[in-house]
Amino acid sequence: MAAQLSTPSGQAGSGLSAAAEFNTLSQRLQAGGVIPPDDIRRWCHLGLELGQPGLVQTVCQNLLAAPDVHPALRPYWLFFLGGALLHQRRVEDGVLALRQALEALCVAPLIYNPQPVMRHLADPQIEALLWQALAQLAAGGVRAFAHAGTLLGLVRENRLLPFDKDLDLGLLVEELPVAHQILTRHGWQRPPQVFPIDNMATYHHPARDVVLDLCGLAPQADGASLLGGFWINHGTPASHQRVTRFPGPLRLERHAGPAGDVWRLQDPETWLEAFYGKAWRLPDPAFDTIIGAHNLVGFSALTQWYAYSRITNACLNGYWEKALRLAHLVLERHTPEDGLLLRIAGILGGHVAGARPAQHRGRWPRPARAGFAPRGSGGIAARPDAPPSIPATSGLAEPGSVLRRPVAIGNTQRGLSMPGDEQGIALGADLAVGEGNLGVFGQHAHRRGQRVMRVVDGGDAQGWIGQVQPGPQ
Repeated sequence: MAAQLSTPSGQAGSGLSAAAEFNTLSQRLQAGGVIPPDDIRRWCHLGLELGQPGLVQTVCQNLLAAPDVHPALRPYWLFFLGGALLHQRRVEDGVLALRQALEALCVAPLIYNPQPVMRHLADPQIEALLWQALAQLAAGGVRAFAHAGTLLGLVRENRLLPFDKDLDLGLLVEELPVAHQILTRHGWQRPPQVFPIDNMATYHHPARDVVLDLCGLAPQADGASLLGGFWINHGTPASHQRVTRFPGPLRLERHAGPAGDVWRLQDPETWLEAFYGKAWRLPDPAFDTIIGAHNLVGFSALTQWYAYSRITNACLNGYWEKALRLAHLVLERHTPEDGLLLRIAGILGGHVAGARPAQHRGRWPRPARAGFAPRGSGGIAARPDAPPSIPATSGLAEPGSVLRRPVAIGNTQRGLSMPGDEQGIALGADLAVGEGNLGVFGQHAHRRGQRVMRVVDGGDAQGWIGQVQPGPQ
């Protein structure tokens, strides 16, 4: 459940497995030389995914120790450092690294990317798979029931929430081993757990490419409540747990589902109100249950890690609106006087409103040095003059070269013609939007009539664009 940055896929298109790709990148890093930041980010992502947090920690710390690390790259290394520390159960240290990432974002040039609309669970075959899994578990003696976002969709809208990212089932924690046997027998696969959570199990169905989370619950001795959430390291220390409290006792009833008998909550409305608050009937796609659940017990170090990780991740992926909503959520629910989050919210609010702070205007700095290899980093070199690009580019374009990437103009995909009949966007050009809606150039949002960041990072131009012309000097 640890949040991870949506990083470029690197060599994924070549068909390499994650382990083979990691090994290939590791060999390049060990060989020394200048390595594009995209490749280092991809290596960090794979390192965490493959259970190598110690290596990721060392590399990130070496990168951060460099005297001239670019401010656009510092938040990335701190983000991955926070993940590496969490995976080693150093929760408080991970929280500190992520807060440092947020501080770095306050002075970093920010990218913008429209957040993709998720509709994977709108597929009726996914809902059919859910009912099959519930019926299979019930037939095997496991009283699993629709939980969290899955329950919310079924009760409020009589369907799965199309923007939800996975299926959620609740069950008593002692039933997890039997549930595992049943699900794997019916084609579900359990990925390796690099950061195991004691009361949860995550499964993937390869045929439908959907994830299912089993969320274990523990009844309290007095029977008045059940505890859920994320428990790690057998519940110790208490500050490392993310705990949620549900109304008890657990009352379930058998029900005839589309694929056979299933278990369901007798009173789902009370359960949903405990989780989502009294306004649970009002759709809120921006709600984040991990950090905003109404039945959270306190704001533990683990919950803080998830909160700061999610905000940082949204910023780094260019999802300003999402990052702003998450920052406001933490301020409203947990720490209303957090000066760092107030600062982040102010900066993001200015960006979202179209009023960029002055320090984010102008050109990317381009120091003369071609790159650096921090001492002790095994030859890893990250270009300090190269802001990160999302999506990935195949290296770093130089001034005067031309990007041959499509841009969205209306509903069509075509290259953007610049003076000289070059197809693409010339690096170093100042651009401005004529007529049209919000657009993105050089990974920066801008509106009609405003000067635009120079395109110097090899990034794409994306968004709804009307007419594009050279901007004022």
